[in-house]
Amino acid sequence: MTLALAACDTNTDGAAPASSPAAASATPASAQVDDGEREARWAASFCTTLGSRAKAAVELMQKMFAQAAEAGENVSEADMQAMQKDLLVEFMEDGAKESLDAAKQLEGIGAPAVVGEEFHQKFITLLKTSGDEAAAAVEKVKALDPTSPTFEAELDKLSEGGAAETLVAPLQEVGKSKPELNEVLKRTPECVDVVKQMSAIAGK
Repeated sequence: MTLALAACDTNTDGAAPASSPAAASATPASAQVDDGEREARWAASFCTTLGSRAKAAVELMQKMFAQAAEAGENVSEADMQAMQKDLLVEFMEDGAKESLDAAKQLEGIGAPAVVGEEFHQKFITLLKTSGDEAAAAVEKVKALDPTSPTFEAELDKLSEGGAAETLVAPLQEVGKSKPELNEVLKRTPECVDVVKQMSAIAGK
């Protein structure tokens, strides 16, 4: 009790005690960032995430076609399907990790005014759902038997939504209902090629 009273009495001028470094560091990093900086970081993360998945989807198809062309008639259908299965597993595992990492990054950045909390949380939820679903689907893909006559149909079913098409919707929503954010994306370097990639995948 004496020590507690002594600590109180040391503040004799009536001023509030200075904040400790620990208290300052407890403030969320997103709250310490200027909204303009947050806006730039959010847009860069948004486009990097979409662009990475779009690029990976295109590369997956290219690898599959290249494998088929290289193998020719020297590889059995089951062996070919096994190779394609391995490529898809790698794609889905990478996608799951990237989506979950991006969600965590955006949570740390916070929602800039031009984005709004609702769209911010909606996109984060989409990333988390996409990541979790891809992670769950990977295990099912790994369990598929390439020699099974139903392999191709089962693989197609499990890979639905695993490609970049899942993430096209947010970009389309920005274009339709968020003109101010759309302008931000247009001047964000990471977004320059992404719009073209995603539009091509969406068939626009």
